[in-house]
Amino acid sequence: MEKFQVGARQVEIIALSPSDQDQLNAIEAFADCFIPVDQPASGLSPIQQNHASVVVVVRVDEEYLLLGADLERTASTHTGWNALVASKTRPQFLASVFKVPHHGSENGQCDRVWSEMMQQERVAVLTPYLSSKLPRPEGIAWLKARTAGLYATNIPTAARIKRRTEVERTIKESTAGFSGQKMPDDPGIVRFRKKAGATGAWTVEVFGDAKKL
Repeated sequence: MEKFQVGARQVEIIALSPSDQDQLNAIEAFADCFIPVDQPASGLSPIQQNHASVVVVVRVDEEYLLLGADLERTASTHTGWNALVASKTRPQFLASVFKVPHHGSENGQCDRVWSEMMQQERVAVLTPYLSSKLPRPEGIAWLKARTAGLYATNIPTAARIKRRTEVERTIKESTAGFSGQKMPDDPGIVRFRKKAGATGAWTVEVFGDAKKL
């Protein structure tokens, strides 16, 4: 936990994850990435789940912002969002802003987060992940059913980068998997503003390719 003051305002930044079991799972996943010294290196094997994802809550006076990172919903009560929501040691709060986890994917969805950790009047923002085509229409619909204020920094379309044949060959030989996409010409920004201590809704502005969904 980090605690400090900005003028007369009390600010806290608190990490809510990973759980103890997620930390153990992360260590095991990292260990599996090591390649024996007598074997040729062909790039790191992809890790299927981000066990070490760090969800953070930011408190400014009595206002809370929940930053969902890449934490996933799992079948276990000891990992992911299930463990976080059920934790007896986490601070009890209702956030008014939510950075949606895992680019709005299905495995980041957790109803208990919305019902137990969020205010009724809440806004949310997500970021895209082009190589996995996230967010998908069904994911956007799921989120819009839970907030009228859903924003995205971008919903880009695919645009492959053209490279010389020898460059493509070297990339494929050196990595276990690679996906390169052209960056948008005008990266999106979503800005949430509210005067410290004020009640009522956030003022939301979008810039560049950002939009309300």
